Amino acid sequence: MTVTVETPVTFDEGDGVSTSFLLGFTYGAVGDVAVSVMLNGSPLAMAYAIIGGSCVFDAAPPAGAKITMMRTTPVEQDAGFPSSGAFPSASFEKQLDRLTRVAQEQVVARAAAVAAAPGQTAPGLDISGLIDGDLLQMRGGVLSRVAREVFAGKFYGGDASGALTPLSGTGADAALRVDLAQGTGVNLVGGAANSTLGNVEAIKRQLAGTTFLTQLAGTTYPFQDLVGDQEPFGTVLAPLVPISAYPTSFTTLKNAYAYIGAGHVGGVQLAIDYLQVRGAPAVSSENQNYVSRQFFTSVTANMGGTALTMADSKGQFFGFGSLAVAYPGATNLRNLTAAEINVQASAGATVAYKSGLQVVGMPDDKAQGTVYDAAISLSNQAGAVGFGVGLLVSSNANGQQSVSTGGTLIAALDFPSCATGLNFNGVTFSQNAFLSNGFAVDGSGGMTVGNIIQPAAGALIRLGASGTASSVGLQFKSSGATAGLYDSAITGFGGGGTQGQGGISVDCSAFQPGQTNYASLGAPSKLWDQVYAATTAINTSDLTRKTVLGKLSDAQFSSVLDAIGEVDLIAFKFNDAIVAKGEAEARKHAGIGAQQVQERFQAHGLDGFEWGVLGTDPDMEDIEEDYQTERQVTEAATREEKQVVIEDGKPVQKVVSVPYDKPVYDRMDVLDESGNPVIIPGLPARTVAATDASGQILLNPDGTFVGREIPATQDAPLTYPVPRMEPVTLKRKVSRQKTDADGKPALIWSVRMHEFWALRMAYEQRERLKLAGSGVTA
Repeated sequence: MTVTVETPVTFDEGDGVSTSFLLGFTYGAVGDVAVSVMLNGSPLAMAYAIIGGSCVFDAAPPAGAKITMMRTTPVEQDAGFPSSGAFPSASFEKQLDRLTRVAQEQVVARAAAVAAAPGQTAPGLDISGLIDGDLLQMRGGVLSRVAREVFAGKFYGGDASGALTPLSGTGADAALRVDLAQGTGVNLVGGAANSTLGNVEAIKRQLAGTTFLTQLAGTTYPFQDLVGDQEPFGTVLAPLVPISAYPTSFTTLKNAYAYIGAGHVGGVQLAIDYLQVRGAPAVSSENQNYVSRQFFTSVTANMGGTALTMADSKGQFFGFGSLAVAYPGATNLRNLTAAEINVQASAGATVAYKSGLQVVGMPDDKAQGTVYDAAISLSNQAGAVGFGVGLLVSSNANGQQSVSTGGTLIAALDFPSCATGLNFNGVTFSQNAFLSNGFAVDGSGGMTVGNIIQPAAGALIRLGASGTASSVGLQFKSSGATAGLYDSAITGFGGGGTQGQGGISVDCSAFQPGQTNYASLGAPSKLWDQVYAATTAINTSDLTRKTVLGKLSDAQFSSVLDAIGEVDLIAFKFNDAIVAKGEAEARKHAGIGAQQVQERFQAHGLDGFEWGVLGTDPDMEDIEEDYQTERQVTEAATREEKQVVIEDGKPVQKVVSVPYDKPVYDRMDVLDESGNPVIIPGLPARTVAATDASGQILLNPDGTFVGREIPATQDAPLTYPVPRMEPVTLKRKVSRQKTDADGKPALIWSVRMHEFWALRMAYEQRERLKLAGSGVTA
């Protein structure tokens, strides 16, 4: 430790109640502290123990008893230092502390001694009635007694001539604040006699040049203990040092510990760094970085680690650590936060970048974490119950919405590319991996969504996994009835690796178009191969839905029957079957030719299309055509990815190099609404700690840091990554109408067979009746 300037003797007085008295000084061992108790000039034998920074009596000293606590460090050297090997800094520091304490005790002993120089007469002494605790003060060349009662309950101060003078006040907390903030007679801290500091803030500045003391005026804090930088409790508060005593680039203040007892009034802010800039800097100022507190931790040595694994790596360094603990008994707390970061840009201020927390990789950052590398890492120590939410954006803490109504929860801006957006690989979710209103992804990858909208041209929905055979499908809940069951489903199955060879199964009670007499099943150039049905097709034949023109046996329809009767029934093979199977394997079929039907109808002055027997449709074909478009330029690259593979039945994580097409971006100036470039102000020159080749911080002979100047940067336009595009010729599949040998749009003729056979049956009936009337029998 460091031994500060202190007096190794403390006087106190018993009140018949108190058993614990502050020593007011540090010590090396409890045996170095001697305590005596005097009552009316006679010593009292009282048992006590030195505990931390206090002398604790077994029984309370009686009222008026004079207590003297003195440090008497043995004047001896009890440590030997090796002649070689590592420098024993701890032992060396301990001996320096011992020597410092001995020197302090000698100073006190010398001040209490009366001495005269050779050849001179000792000054007159008036020490009649001198008792323990009295002071000797030189006045007018005479050393006289100052009764300790003069200073009882007072603060020591000096008058304008430097003489020791008791200050007003009782020494209690309220009087202390009065003495500090509004001194009467002689001020305790700074200033000439009878000067008025006016308020606590002035005292703060005079004590330490910063807001080290906090809210002393107007509230009551019964501090039971104040300690510096040592445990256990009881060592004295490290003295405040003016800020001017420290290097201007790196300011450090001692830590303070406050133990707050019961019955206190008001909250406590133990330490505040308050930096307020009230005016513009000088024109010559190049450094305009203002930081109220900066934490700096560095390491340049191996801490005993042998490998970059959790088990074999050693040493954990934190540039800043904050801890808030709620111990048993601290119940019904409103908030427990280890660190809160507040930011405010008031109306009338303007700022280019504003963020509650900014995590920045330093320019010299050249290595990534082997186990993980993250800008923000959320974790728990062993035994922790774990956070209910890993990252929360809410209004719970302060009752206000944290993101504006028109804002964005999570955004990646000015960010050209990365490997993965969200990576939950290896995480087991007992409920949902993602949850929002109307959209959720559960732990097994199941998705709950209100509507799926894919407005992009050529959008696809792919179901099923490559390399794994399975049936995939869509299930529909339309009744809202039994949970776990579907009302209808479409399932894809089978296939052999050739596109279009799988099947689709429809599990429903009805498969129907959305509108009556509107949709077609198949197309002229997209025919169904086979139709398997348990019953024949049912056509609407309700007379109430028809306007009857007469019977086909009526004379008015005789020409129609003549035309249909002249149509020859033919035997044929389909050309596509011949192409697919060959002439020999292609099967024979019986039927008619649509063009022949029209020929016979036209021969009788009729039109087969008018009668609904015939129809034509465009003869379409699917072709690939070239089209011009733009796409982003890419370049071949590789990235390192962690993959888990199974080796010898165990999952092993490996880092592999994966090739990919890296998108190329061009950084372009961002323009404002007027078309002018947006300018970002440059950073001013600044001084940081210089390091040597090994990373060790360089120090000046006086212990201050050697500064390294970082030059200022110039104003620069704000840029944004814009995808670099290139024109390309791509192919796409389109459907178009064929042309015939004459260059005319090709048509496919079709026959409505039920119309044809209805007319043919009427023709056959007429002919049979004619035979019957003529007496001819079959």
